[in-house]
Order: sequence, then structure tokens, then C-alpha cells
Amino acid sequence: MSLPKISLQALEAFERVARSGSVQEAAREMGLSISSVSHHVARLEQQMGAVLFDRSSRPFVLTREGREALHHLSAGLNHLRRATSETAIG
Repeated sequence: MSLPKISLQALEAFERVARSGSVQEAAREMGLSISSVSHHVARLEQQMGAVLFDRSSRPFVLTREGREALHHLSAGLNHLRRATSETAIG
């Protein structure tokens, strides 16, 4: 089974929105527009075939699928961050 072509920026946008509950806050942190972050998250949901956020309330709340995705994707992103950091230092 091949992996979908998901951008790292989409994964980071998802993680930041999940942690803050806010597309606006995630956009500020990433230096992107609100619409860009929203697009990244929507595309990620489409590629994963799952609704990751309950958008009916503010702040956004993760769905069950969103909580599972955050658990796994955050671990992967942390490994990537550590690898790039260690490589840059070395």
C-alpha cells in the first residue's frame, strides 16, 4: 500500500490547529494566511478520508479520528524535527 502524497506543511498545520484549536493561531505561528492553513487541513482530511476536526464549536475539537491521527503524526513530526535538527548541528 503506497502512502498518499501529503505535504509536511499540511501535517504541521494539522498539528498546530489541533494543539491550539484555532486556524488563526496556527496561521500566525506558521507565518501563513488563515486560508492557506485551512486549505492544508482540508486537503489532509480529503487525502486521509477522515474528518479530523469538529468545526461546530470554537475552539475546534478533534474527532476520534483526529485524536488518533494527532497521536501518530505528532510522533512522526517530532522524529523529523529531531533528525533535521541533529543533521544541521552535525
